[in-house]
Amino acid sequence: MARGAERNITLDPKVVLVTYSRDQDMVVLSRVLSRLGIPTLLWLFDSLDEELIVDAAPGRFRLQRGQDVLSSRSLAGAGVVVLRTGIGQWRRPVVTTSGSRKEREFAEREWSSLLHGLLVEAEHRYEGVTWINRPSVSLVTGEKYQLLSTAELDGLDVPDLRVSTEGLLPRSAGDQYVCKAINEDENIDETRAYGTALLDKEIVTSVPFRTDCPSLIQERVQAQCELRVYTLLGRLLGLRITPDNPDYSDIRLLPRESLAVEQVAVPSELGENIRRYCGRHQLSYCAFDFLRTADGRDLLIDVNPSGSWSFFETAEVPFVTEWFAETISGKV
Repeated sequence: MARGAERNITLDPKVVLVTYSRDQDMVVLSRVLSRLGIPTLLWLFDSLDEELIVDAAPGRFRLQRGQDVLSSRSLAGAGVVVLRTGIGQWRRPVVTTSGSRKEREFAEREWSSLLHGLLVEAEHRYEGVTWINRPSVSLVTGEKYQLLSTAELDGLDVPDLRVSTEGLLPRSAGDQYVCKAINEDENIDETRAYGTALLDKEIVTSVPFRTDCPSLIQERVQAQCELRVYTLLGRLLGLRITPDNPDYSDIRLLPRESLAVEQVAVPSELGENIRRYCGRHQLSYCAFDFLRTADGRDLLIDVNPSGSWSFFETAEVPFVTEWFAETISGKV
């Protein structure tokens, strides 16, 4: 999305959407909310330092980029604030443009701490606001290991996993494995990203193996389909996603036309476990990915508190966006 394509200068919004510039979900959501007559402000947090003007003191702040403004007044008067951190972008929301490498790194840390601090302060000050998700929670929800490793506490089944620098493997009924990034930010550099990949057991076990980078290795499970569950303020929406070829490592890497997407009911026990999980982690919104096995089990493989949905819907039938907007409108 080109910056400035969605101009919103609402002075007293009832819903504030704070997100990154490529978040198509929030662009469409802002349009749907506007059609419902709900004043909405869309603020894109990722910027160049030379674009941003800031003025802040305890109890008030103002961020300006061109004609767009996000202020303490906007947040204080809103009924709902949606914070979408994206994948890896909330750690470095502002890119610096001048100075030495160390000077740029320092400035970027300062910008990051400031933006996080402004929203966390607003979270403490404006108790009447419904946050999706809270800024203080969003600071720690990018750690995949704890999101997966705590799931069993709330009755959610996760395929066996193990993190090791020595090539140690988890249990696997079929001797098949996948390797995943531990942090949500899977970017290696500007041109490459670390995606979930099939792991050849012989490579790990046939030679002395050692890496200084911990690797999360998980049992590979053959699935009939995937179940994606969105939860928002206690409400659930389920999608059954069936690829035309079951031999894949990561459904995100498949072309959209190869997937059949169908809205389905979430099994009641699974829904209650998801709600308990969200209560434990203080998540008002989250997306869960499950593998549906041939014997009817739902195995959790990913938890994403900033999970998107535009990939699974169409411009003609934005059913997830409409569900999201309907849920929010009940809080405004």
